[in-house]
Amino acid sequence: MKSLTNVFLGILSIGVCSQAAAVQKGGDGNAIPYPLEEWKGVQGKTLAESKPDFIGQPKAPKNAPNVLVIMLDDAGYSNATSYGGVMHTPTFDRIGDEGIRYTHMSVAAVSSPTRGSLLTGYNIHQIGTGIISEFATGYPGYNSQIDYTTPSIAKILTDNGYATAAFGKWHNTPMEEASPAGPFESWPTGIWGFEYFWGFMGGETNQFHPLLYENTTAIETPKTNADGS
Repeated sequence: MKSLTNVFLGILSIGVCSQAAAVQKGGDGNAIPYPLEEWKGVQGKTLAESKPDFIGQPKAPKNAPNVLVIMLDDAGYSNATSYGGVMHTPTFDRIGDEGIRYTHMSVAAVSSPTRGSLLTGYNIHQIGTGIISEFATGYPGYNSQIDYTTPSIAKILTDNGYATAAFGKWHNTPMEEASPAGPFESWPTGIWGFEYFWGFMGGETNQFHPLLYENTTAIETPKTNADGS
């Protein structure tokens, strides 16, 4: 991975990794939707007089940063030394010193709403995450469902040529849809826009024998610990 030069975020419990790769070809990445790239070929009267031009995939500009979002449950804003706290966090300090520190994120008292808001930039009720996914109801603002028109960090990074992945606790899919049988539209690799997922779907799992998924496939975890216990 390239060094993290531009971005540092730290709040709640799931890691989001994106390998650097880019600005949309035909635009500088500062506005969406992206403009269509101008075709630069030549249409002559004959094949010999013509010149094709193929619109390629987004390519990384020089020194494009990697983007790492770390979300920690049960951790207050003032805990880490990164933000003036007393808990020694040298790695967070280094990432923050080399990147950007955000100080105006509005969090909720529980993880699902805060995570949904951070990943989309929307108010929690605009994306149906007014409560944790286990308590989802059939009412606007509380159904734990976003729609395909909702932007997300993962979607925007993917449109810019990044490879995106989510790791760890998810907890933003309605529980009735979070089984190996699906449906998978509300999973990280569905409407949330991540290309890869490795982690657990609910709010908690066994610390020693967790129920894990790779994308939408359940992973068989070892029946014993590494020491044989």
